Amino acid sequence: MKEKLPAKVKVSLVGVAVLISNLYKAVRVYGELDAEKTMDMLLADLNLCLHFPASSVESALAYSNFLNEDGMWEHPKGMTFKEFITRCVFDNRVKFSEKENCLKLTGETK
Repeated sequence: MKEKLPAKVKVSLVGVAVLISNLYKAVRVYGELDAEKTMDMLLADLNLCLHFPASSVESALAYSNFLNEDGMWEHPKGMTFKEFITRCVFDNRVKFSEKENCLKLTGETK
């Protein structure tokens, strides 16, 4: 049986801002309506004290990973995508797999 991701994962506000910026670019570059919807959901969820729906974070990271693969990932302080996912996604229960383009459970419980 496949393990279920947590309903929400903790991401820094700066991390969310970078994801939203890259989602905006993904909408322009790829014309993806799903990217725009993900961006809207993340913005609507900003009042949830740094916990965001895992599906929204996963989708935002996936689109950011697409941009990274195409050399278009941007971070205001020049952080690479790998640095970003290591330093800005603070939920130790999950990690982002660049190869599979999805969140994976780590086995941690807190």
